[in-house]
Amino acid sequence: MAINPNTGALYTGHTDDISRHTHEHRHGPLSGSGRDHGCNKLVWHAEFGSRAAAPIIPRVKLLS
Repeated sequence: MAINPNTGALYTGHTDDISRHTHEHRHGPLSGSGRDHGCNKLVWHAEFGSRAAAPIIPRVKLLS
């Protein structure tokens, strides 16, 4: 989960490479709402053994 500390905009998503994804949020190239809203500060993440084990949709709905 990333946030824009100035506006409070929140970005949720998933990735197979947290280091790469965090770098993209901070420095580009990134497209979509994370870039559009300037969400570049990582505030929370969780690791799972596989995508199938990650409760992505329920978690995103909870936070939306």
